[in-house]
Amino acid sequence: MSFGIKVGRLIGSTAALVVEGSIRGAQGLGSFGADVVTGTEVGFAEKRAAMIASREEFMAKRRAECAAQAPIVAKPAKTKAEAKAGLAAA
Repeated sequence: MSFGIKVGRLIGSTAALVVEGSIRGAQGLGSFGADVVTGTEVGFAEKRAAMIASREEFMAKRRAECAAQAPIVAKPAKTKAEAKAGLAAA
């Protein structure tokens, strides 16, 4: 098992514990807990939608900037004959 998989599993386990603890805590608080769960779901959905829109806007801006840049073209190297002719002229 690679180190990356171990780290990923640790993150996933921690996230599952946080979610489960939040749900159980909210259930123990009755209607206030239900309101907290509902608010959490709504807040998550709103923030997620805003982040997706922001990412799409950023990517569109980045694509436009990349398209606007002039391509970089390397100057062709001189041939031996051109180099000799340049030395002779100097």
